[in-house]
Amino acid sequence: RLRPAAERDIDSHPLRLRSVALSPRMSHALAMLMEGRPVRRSQIAMANPLARRDAGELACDLKAADVTICRLRARLKPLGINIETAAWGSGQYVLPPESIERLRQEVAA
Repeated sequence: RLRPAAERDIDSHPLRLRSVALSPRMSHALAMLMEGRPVRRSQIAMANPLARRDAGELACDLKAADVTICRLRARLKPLGINIETAAWGSGQYVLPPESIERLRQEVAA
């Protein structure tokens, strides 16, 4: 389970995989997606330990969330794991159940 923002630091990794290196941002996003529910890009942006809390800079954090998902998709694709867009334009991402199961097998002990 993802730790609350107050308990995270910049270099923390809530999730590590055996065969794929993840940045802290990717690790946080993937931990949220593995819960099996659609995750909004704003949730991914705010879970980032580097996220700015100023509402005026949220657009920048949202773009960073999109880039994080794009990079995460590229790293997980060779493992046969797909991050889907819940509904185009909704800003929500979801992992299908079969991808969650594959990821559970990849999680480093």
